[in-house]
Amino acid sequence: MNAMVFPTAAFGRTYSRQNKGRISNGSSVVASKADIVAGGVSAETTVGLQLNRRGRLVLLGIPAITLAAVLMFASLAFVFGSMAAPAHASAAYPAVDMADYARTVTVLQGESLWSIAAASNPHGNVREVVREIVALNELGTGVLQAGQQLFVPLPK
Repeated sequence: MNAMVFPTAAFGRTYSRQNKGRISNGSSVVASKADIVAGGVSAETTVGLQLNRRGRLVLLGIPAITLAAVLMFASLAFVFGSMAAPAHASAAYPAVDMADYARTVTVLQGESLWSIAAASNPHGNVREVVREIVALNELGTGVLQAGQQLFVPLPK
């Protein structure tokens, strides 16, 4: 008799239930060569894909978490991006006519912010006028160039 030994785990539950009359030794089932050739063993052992918990997590969980994270970051970018849009800034503050608040002065050779502030408002606090000149002209430093145009606040 030609016989082959197969582990029972290879056949699944279907084969071991229908294995009446075949020889079994512990964890193995002995099937005759005629059964294998006739297709009796392979027809009974066809089992679909079965996932364990880790497999389901990999197949379904990780892509779902990734999709949720992408959607969350996209929605946050949309919300915060629309808040910082220039359209909101221009709608919130009306345009200011500088002629009502300041006049234009051309910087001459050797002049400083302090001398321009003292000349534009001789009776006011010079430090406050210098701060206003810096704020009006958005100056990063106190360095001026000859010929530069500056807005200087009108005396109050």
